[in-house]
Amino acid sequence: VFTMYRYTYPITISVRSRRGYGSDDRAGERPTTTIEEVEDDSPTATAFQIDSYRDGALHRLTTALPTNTHLREIWMTLTSWEYISCVLEAIKANNRITTLRLSGKAVPKVMGAICKAIRDLKSVRRLGLVASSLSAANMKILAASIQAHGAIQELDFSNAGLDSDSVKHLATIVSGTNTITSLILHKGFSDYPDVCATTLAAALATNRSITWLDVSSTKIAHLGTRALLAAILPRATHLNFSDCQVEDDGATKIAAVLGNLIELRLDACKIGSDGAKALAAALRANRTLYKLSLVGNDLPVEGTIALFEGIRANASLNELWLDTITEVGEPLAQAMADALQSHMTLATFHFCSTYRSGVGELGDQPFLGTAIARILRTNCAMTTLDISDLPLPTASYADIGPALASNHTLTFLRLHRCGFDDEAATAVAPALRENSTLVTLDVTTGYGSGLTGKGFLCMLRALETNSTLTSLLTGSLAGGPVEDTKPFVEALTPNTTLSNVSISYMDQEFSSLIARNHAMQDGASFADTKPACEIPLAKRARSDSDGDDAD
Repeated sequence: VFTMYRYTYPITISVRSRRGYGSDDRAGERPTTTIEEVEDDSPTATAFQIDSYRDGALHRLTTALPTNTHLREIWMTLTSWEYISCVLEAIKANNRITTLRLSGKAVPKVMGAICKAIRDLKSVRRLGLVASSLSAANMKILAASIQAHGAIQELDFSNAGLDSDSVKHLATIVSGTNTITSLILHKGFSDYPDVCATTLAAALATNRSITWLDVSSTKIAHLGTRALLAAILPRATHLNFSDCQVEDDGATKIAAVLGNLIELRLDACKIGSDGAKALAAALRANRTLYKLSLVGNDLPVEGTIALFEGIRANASLNELWLDTITEVGEPLAQAMADALQSHMTLATFHFCSTYRSGVGELGDQPFLGTAIARILRTNCAMTTLDISDLPLPTASYADIGPALASNHTLTFLRLHRCGFDDEAATAVAPALRENSTLVTLDVTTGYGSGLTGKGFLCMLRALETNSTLTSLLTGSLAGGPVEDTKPFVEALTPNTTLSNVSISYMDQEFSSLIARNHAMQDGASFADTKPACEIPLAKRARSDSDGDDAD
């Protein structure tokens, strides 16, 4: 369940990122498998996370593991050292677990037991020791165990708090092991990041197997970044140097080997126009890059335009993250539309504003609205479109509505803080009747203005015959509580798919309809589910009169 504004709504979380723990803050849900599914050996229960030892969960896990045939990943938070040996023995008996991620303050205390077991856990290929402070002594015995194992392919030390002495032993692992292909160090250094990076770079220079390197948020400065790039670039396929000083010269060096890369994340790397133009030129002929993220670099308009021109000629990019520090004028909007309206591979596009004077001072973006309409009208590959913090005038929504109605590929549309009000809702509502692919629509506005009950009701009525939209996210409605909720209930009653609504001040009956739809989506009987909102109306009225603190 998901709680917002003191009310509870059921939602389903079913997406989990392969890259896992902390390495990507924009994509990644942890495993949601229950202990009952593990005990039943459910074919869908392939990953399990245990954070609490309550209700005998740990004992039940160790009992179920030896005979389980489907579980492949275990994520475990160690709050006590007492039971780790039992779990590791059960994993050894299972001999099918390929991913083991251990986190928590108890990890350093039981490193001896962990390292002893790793030698025998021959099925494990991905090892994570995250959110813990690993000392040099810990890393020394770990290095010996990993080398003895001889088959580890991925190491994840996200938030591991490695100091310069610990990194020396990590360098021993890197230089002495030829099976590791992925090294994740998201927020992994605790001090002297340049010294740590230089030490690691010397080991990477002798390694020939690591192609995936994530050093995001390690705050590596110019010297360390240059050393790492020189060591990894000749063979890299996936790079994440976000929040490190890559700058223009580093971006130019990366552009020279872009033909080898599949994923590139350079968020907040102090890249300017020259670096962007170098990447743009490489993008024109590139046929390998799948994901590109350049958020937070304060790119000037000419740099962003150059990127769109490069992307227009690119035939491989599937996911793109960009932002702007200025208003979207006609040249930038034109370049965006020209690049994306006929792009055959780009499925995910995120574009937001980081306007330094504050979003509240940013005026309407009419040219951007026209560009979005053009993209929606003719693009046949895009499934996710996210535009944030760029207010659009009502006239733009008059263009976007018909374009959305004719679109047959988009499943996720986010117009977060884009000035969506009642007039915009009226313009977009007809599209909701005709569109047959959109699953999630996010039009949250914020700043205490925007959509009121009138506009929301207009959208609900348009959904009476819609059978695909499951999430309608509007945030808190302007104008306060809705006094007469009967029209909302009547509009929602015919709809059986809308199961996630982020809106406050709706009564028990409306919330029960949302719960009904959620149960129907899950294939469950509505009679067996509790209402999504269980707060008595009288009690809620008293709570609402206390103030608007929930908003």
